[in-house]
Amino acid sequence: MTKFETIGVNYQYEARNKYEANKSFEYSCKVCCEKGMHLECDRCAIAHTHSLIIAYFDDRRVRKEAEDASHK
Repeated sequence: MTKFETIGVNYQYEARNKYEANKSFEYSCKVCCEKGMHLECDRCAIAHTHSLIIAYFDDRRVRKEAEDASHK
């Protein structure tokens, strides 16, 4: 894993919500493409971590909705 990927992964872990995770991921992709990093997206640690973080936020939302529905 490159230093760039390490930093990008850390930003994903620091995201407090889905919006922040997406914003950070978009920035990482932009930097990768525009600054000559050109990592393979399928092998990018940031992309893999991003998908895990988004799945976590989605799961948390679904669980909260289910909990709210059971209290009604």
